[in-house]
Amino acid sequence: MKNSRFQIGISSHLVAKLSVVSFAYLLHFTLGRLLSVAEYGLIGTIITLSNFYYLFLTNGIRQSISNAIAINSFNTKDIIVKGITLQIGFALLLSIVNVFLAPTLSTLLGNEDYAMYYSFISVLIPFTALYFAGTGVLNGLKLFVRESLVTILYPFLRLSAILFILNRPQSKPMGVINGFILGSFITSLITWILIIRSTRKLTLSDLDRPRIKTTKLLKNSFSFIASFGAITIVLNLDTLFLQYIKKDLTLTGLYTGVHTFSLVPYYLVSAFYLVILPYISEYYEKSDKYKIRELLKKTVSIVMLFVFPIVFLISISGGKLLSLFYNPDYFVAGNALAILCMGTFILSIYAIFTVALIGLKENKKAGVCSLVLVVADIIFQFFFTQQSGLIGLASGTFVSSLISCLLIYYFLVVKTGNFIGAKLIYSVLIHLLPFLFLSVLILRVISITNLITLFLVWAGILLPYYLITIKMNKI
Repeated sequence: MKNSRFQIGISSHLVAKLSVVSFAYLLHFTLGRLLSVAEYGLIGTIITLSNFYYLFLTNGIRQSISNAIAINSFNTKDIIVKGITLQIGFALLLSIVNVFLAPTLSTLLGNEDYAMYYSFISVLIPFTALYFAGTGVLNGLKLFVRESLVTILYPFLRLSAILFILNRPQSKPMGVINGFILGSFITSLITWILIIRSTRKLTLSDLDRPRIKTTKLLKNSFSFIASFGAITIVLNLDTLFLQYIKKDLTLTGLYTGVHTFSLVPYYLVSAFYLVILPYISEYYEKSDKYKIRELLKKTVSIVMLFVFPIVFLISISGGKLLSLFYNPDYFVAGNALAILCMGTFILSIYAIFTVALIGLKENKKAGVCSLVLVVADIIFQFFFTQQSGLIGLASGTFVSSLISCLLIYYFLVVKTGNFIGAKLIYSVLIHLLPFLFLSVLILRVISITNLITLFLVWAGILLPYYLITIKMNKI
């Protein structure tokens, strides 16, 4: 592995994901202040519905393009042309389907008047599809810094939704959709300008490579769609599930707040699986299982030491965080946030293992894990929600993610050998335990009455920990 390039990729993607998180929560912070809890619940269902369509766009052709480019066996320009053609085709199909489904969805989710808002998502889908496909090209070319730049630009431009709301307060949901459309359009345009400039420098040997079969690209896409589709369903099913059962936008609004913060680990961990995909594909082509094990071992170690502390702080500060970020009405959802955030973290590790398993051409086993994940999530959420409300809903995600993560880890160990040994577990625990203890102690002792103080306390805990961790060469 070219450590410097890998580390640049991880570092740039971490910066990008931290920026994504910052801009996303700035958006939600503003929406939470501008909208009532019920209005925020409506926005939550719109965003969740958009995410369901994105599962066909961000986790299919995108990774297939990256994978095909990374193995250096096919003509890169041919891969790009065929990949973008497939992506546009999927996007147009989804847009048409959404227009026809919008009235039915609005009825199922409790208000027929919302059909117009749901149908306008069809305008958003094609621009977002172009952006996602473009990041797949940049990822496959290992242009991680450029990929990270457009990744940062996308959520930043989505903040224009705030301006649309302020300009047209009588139609706040449409303002959010318009802001998202504008952000997607500009970002996709810039992404493809970067790609055109980058592909001008391709060598003659690359252009002499054979063309890839569209069926091969499509087959790989379906593997990623199935696996990451399952993850996207689990990440978003709970909000729609709650609205479908309860038909209570206030309750959905509370859970939208929980769901928003629970995505932090997934945002951060996605930096890792986006970077390891081209390397896994490359090492598999070279039959180098040792490098695959070392890559997975290093990735798991960094995720536990870098991401888990943030997840832990969010979990133990759940009620306080929600009440300060939105308003005191959200405090009651604090325990649900603690459970869901931990569940999403486990699901994020599952996503890393999924990328590795598909990179190792174990598509059927990845499909089995995806099926187990979705079925388990539906079953647990159905029973737990009826018994325990918001906490039950969060617990369903936690349990289903844990079961599926253990299953996919088993499949990886069978294929590559064990990469999480006792030495790694001991090394991580001995480093994390003092941090966990001090975090609980500090947050209990210090009186926190505003959001800035909470973030400053978090920074005061995290920065020394990260400096010590880096100095000890743990990250």
